[in-house]
Amino acid sequence: MDSEFTQMLPNQSPEPLARSVPLSRFTSQVGGGSAFYVDMATFIMRIISTIISLVLMLGFSVCEATAQTSTNTPVRLTPAMFTDYEYTLISDKDYLHYLFLEGGRVEETFGNKVKNGGIVALGEGWKIEHGNTLVFTGVPDIPRPDGTGAFQNPVRHTLQFKSFGEKIVVTMDGDKYKRSKFKLPNEVPPI
Repeated sequence: MDSEFTQMLPNQSPEPLARSVPLSRFTSQVGGGSAFYVDMATFIMRIISTIISLVLMLGFSVCEATAQTSTNTPVRLTPAMFTDYEYTLISDKDYLHYLFLEGGRVEETFGNKVKNGGIVALGEGWKIEHGNTLVFTGVPDIPRPDGTGAFQNPVRHTLQFKSFGEKIVVTMDGDKYKRSKFKLPNEVPPI
């Protein structure tokens, strides 16, 4: 019987419809065949993955470095950052100057730079709370006579800083201040 008309038994598999053809018949005659393409693709993928890895590592390290100076977290403060320093607001319209003194005192001068703008000077107290907030009070805290602490004064206003350089500081609100060490004027010799 002819094999085209034979019926298959249940356990038999059909004959293949096409004969196997060697892959070499489909490869290019130049370039070494498909193995060349697989090796080149692997090489290119390794280069691309290496470049992506380097870019990501560099990006994360830059983000980590800039996170210290430009975050929404206020800078940690110490009294040494303020005692005997002057801070002057950098502004074309407003004038604001702080002179931080020992003992929790600050001399504050403020006003308007516009023609006929008034200038006001007053003395306040200052302290650092929570390690990151500069608090201005009515006067420095006054020690209690019995030595059990100090009388707390009302808070007038507070400042937090998002960057703190040697000469320029920036508050969380974006105000910039020039920072400089206070220099006492030379004493005048007696006449």
